[in-house]
Amino acid sequence: MKNILLLLLLDLLLFAEIGKVVAVKGEAYITRKQKQILIKNYENINLKDTIETKQGKLQIRFIDNTIVTLGKESVFQIKNYQFAKNKKENLFQMDIKKGLFKSITGSIGKLNPEKFKIKTKTSTIGIRGTTIFVNSQPKQPDIIACLAGTIDVTSLATKVTVTLPAGKITNVSEKEAPTPPRDYKTKEIIPTYQKTNIIEKKKEDNKYPPSRKEPIDIQTPPTKEKNIDEKVNNIIDSQKNKNPVEDIPTLPEL
Repeated sequence: MKNILLLLLLDLLLFAEIGKVVAVKGEAYITRKQKQILIKNYENINLKDTIETKQGKLQIRFIDNTIVTLGKESVFQIKNYQFAKNKKENLFQMDIKKGLFKSITGSIGKLNPEKFKIKTKTSTIGIRGTTIFVNSQPKQPDIIACLAGTIDVTSLATKVTVTLPAGKITNVSEKEAPTPPRDYKTKEIIPTYQKTNIIEKKKEDNKYPPSRKEPIDIQTPPTKEKNIDEKVNNIIDSQKNKNPVEDIPTLPEL
């Protein structure tokens, strides 16, 4: 009897809502219990879900207010998630199988930063309250940048770790140590920003219900490279002025 109750409890925890898709544009799917679900706005996100964006892009807000934004042709899996305010048991473990990923950490990253882990095909990433970009493409080194806070990037192959403060970037190949931290350049960040950027809904659309969290625009913070934030924002502002009702601005390819 105890075993049956434990199995039922495990099933309830496994498929309990831990977040919600607050914005989606284009085609994206959740794989859950070997079934594929077309993602719509306000779709629930559960533990163990795998999210694949195909030609879409989306933004998820988790219950601890962690924000995850995925660009096109990305695959993202939630390996483990637990959140209870002020509890040491909090944890968040996610896998970026491929694609473009952008995130602002929420309460788990603040209360239990040592238990907030991101895994890519080449690395594990530990955080200390941060905003990060990841570009992980097949047969290419992963590009990992820290925009706010600090992250530790550890190679899965060599176990070498580099620490990235805000404004730094590293490349990690599958069989090599991470490259030394360096200032990132505009051309390395803007394409990722472009492909993951989601801003407020069209002006003529109805507002989100009060119980829902609206999508946010993850802005690029100041870095040691002079004027990078100004360059990104100027491009975005110019696009908004040209087409103020477009959900996701189209930035020029660099």
